[in-house]
Amino acid sequence: MMNELELRQKFENNINKVVTNFNSICPDNESKLSFIKTAIKSDNMLEMLSSENTKLLKEAMEAFIDSAKVTETRKMQQAMLMPLLAKMFKDTPFSEMKSYFEQDSKMYSLFCMMFVTFKYEESLKKHGEEHHKDILAALDKYVYGITSL
Repeated sequence: MMNELELRQKFENNINKVVTNFNSICPDNESKLSFIKTAIKSDNMLEMLSSENTKLLKEAMEAFIDSAKVTETRKMQQAMLMPLLAKMFKDTPFSEMKSYFEQDSKMYSLFCMMFVTFKYEESLKKHGEEHHKDILAALDKYVYGITSL
C-alpha cells in the first residue's frame, strides 16, 4: 500500500505526463483550439494523428485515467480540477472561459484531455458513473462554445 507522499508523487507524475504529452501535440493555444475542433468532428481522434502523436495521446489518456482509479489520487485530481468544473457548471460565458484558458495553459491542456478522455475512452462509456455524463455534457457545451467564438 502506498503512503500519502507516494500517492501524491504518483498523482503529480501522472498529471505532468498528461500535460507534457498533450503540450507536445498542441504546444500553443491555437493548436489546442484546432485540436478540440477536430475532436468534435471525429469519431476516432486517434486515426487523425500521426503515430507519434497517437502514442503521446494514448499515454496521456492512460495517465489521466490512472489518477482516477485510486480513491486517494482521484480525490487529488478532483480537487485540482474543481475550479475548472465550478466554472463550467456555473455557466461561465464562453469568452470568459476562453480567456481563462489563455491565462492558464496547464488547465487548458487538462480541459482538452478531459474532453478527449471522456469522449473516447470506452471503459468510461461502459462503466461511467452518472456524474461522468454530466461532466461530458459540460465539456461538450464548452468545447462547442469556445470553438464557435
